[in-house]
Amino acid sequence: MRFTVNAFLNERPYGDPFGLDVVFGYLQSGEPDLLLGRAYLESLGFPPPVLRVTHRETHLAEKFHAYSMPQERTNSRVKDLPDIALLASLGPLEAHRVQAALELVFSVRRTHELPLQVPAPPGSWAVPYGKMAQADGLAWPTLQAVTVAASAFLDPVLAGVVGVWNPATGVWEVG
Repeated sequence: MRFTVNAFLNERPYGDPFGLDVVFGYLQSGEPDLLLGRAYLESLGFPPPVLRVTHRETHLAEKFHAYSMPQERTNSRVKDLPDIALLASLGPLEAHRVQAALELVFSVRRTHELPLQVPAPPGSWAVPYGKMAQADGLAWPTLQAVTVAASAFLDPVLAGVVGVWNPATGVWEVG
C-alpha cells in the first residue's frame, strides 16, 4: 500500500509530501532487518527509532519480479531498474540469499518464470529514465548504464553464481 505523507510543524506544512510504501512481510524468510533511525529528537529525551525493514534481498526480488513481469502494454515501472542497481550498491550481498529470495517471490507470485537474465528495458524508457537520473543524481546517467549495472549484479545470480557481491567493484567475488 502506498500512502502520501504530509509533515506539519506547528500546524504548517513542513517539507514536501512523499510516498511511503507499507508492505506486509509475508514473502520474507526469517526476521526483518533492524535499522537504527536518526536521533532527531534525542535532545528531547527520545531515543532513535529502531525500524523493522524488509531484507534487501527480498526487496530486490520484488523489484525484479515487477520489472520482469510480462505486460500486454509497455511496462511503465521505469524506477524498478535503478532501484535494483541502488539496492545492489548499498553493501555486500550473498548470492545464495539473493537466489533464495528470487525463488521465493517468483514461486509465491506464480505470474511468470524467473528469467535467466535481466530483460532489456523498453527503449521508450530512455527519456524518462534520463530525466529521473538527472533529477535524483543517480550514478547511472543513461538507461544503458543502469541496465549494465543491474545486469552485472543480477545476471550472475540468475546463472547460479556462488559468492559475495562487492558493490565497490561491481563484481561477484567467488571463493
